[in-house]
Amino acid sequence: DVQVHNVDQLWLVLYQQLRQISVDNRIEVRHSALRTLFTALEAHGNVLESSSWYQVVNELLLPVLENVQHYSSSSSTIDRDEPVEKALGNASQKDPQKMLIHHSRNTQAKQWYTTWETALQGVSRMLSVFFATFAQLDNAEEAWDCFLSHVQLAAVEGSESVAGAAVGGVVEVLERHVGAGAFPPVFWDRFWETVDRIATSACATQGFSQKTLKLLVQSAVRLQSLPDAAKLQNAQNVASMMRMLDRLASATWGAPQDPL
Repeated sequence: DVQVHNVDQLWLVLYQQLRQISVDNRIEVRHSALRTLFTALEAHGNVLESSSWYQVVNELLLPVLENVQHYSSSSSTIDRDEPVEKALGNASQKDPQKMLIHHSRNTQAKQWYTTWETALQGVSRMLSVFFATFAQLDNAEEAWDCFLSHVQLAAVEGSESVAGAAVGGVVEVLERHVGAGAFPPVFWDRFWETVDRIATSACATQGFSQKTLKLLVQSAVRLQSLPDAAKLQNAQNVASMMRMLDRLASATWGAPQDPL
């Protein structure tokens, strides 16, 4: 047991170092850190003890979302349009040539949104792959609520691609595990409460992406058709879905566009 515990601690130290690098100022560095983190965890997470998984979820995965979201939000308000093109050759020249970067990533804000999207996709993937272990944690309900709060924040405040990653990620978890075993009913209920809140925010937010709304509605309908969805259904979450559809149907929308 001591040997396994020590191996777990070695993995956790490595994961924490990658988590810290995931908010590096250089997009190449932080994206490499995130990809390495999620790849290593997916490949070796099954050897971790359940006690170590508490740390993985609460001290690694959820903090990754928290940290990346913080930097993304700060970047979008402080240096939203700051260009990131680098000078080529001698930077002291009067008019140095600059490296051309695709318009989808040519500002600090856009690059941080890309990182936010990557973090959401990775964390969702980890919860989906290791859902059975996650659902057995002592604070699984609290951790699920925290994850859903990040999904809601990303859907409402993130770019169109960030919102798509958030909604698509949580839907992937539900589609994979509802009907595959004893899915916690409270997880199902909390998801529909989150959907209701996203729809409420969407109706109150000017310029909310219609593409995101379409994804949300399509996902809601698809989830309701899952084989075991009827067993989890109750009056409360049915009401949440109906309120969502009613709000979206009665709202007045402007031209759909990505915040960036």
